[in-house]
Amino acid sequence: MAKKRLSEATKKRVKAGRMLLSGKSCAEAALAVGVARQTVYTWKKLLDEGGIDAL
Repeated sequence: MAKKRLSEATKKRVKAGRMLLSGKSCAEAALAVGVARQTVYTWKKLLDEGGIDAL
């Protein structure tokens, strides 16, 4: 079975999502992946609604 390759943007979303799930703040996740804090808040909403697969 071929492994699905994730885009760089998807990798950032998933990394930030995992950080949020481990208790990090949106600000910490944003700094770690290099995006605006508001972007992580948007991702957090998706995460809260649909889990890591939603990212």
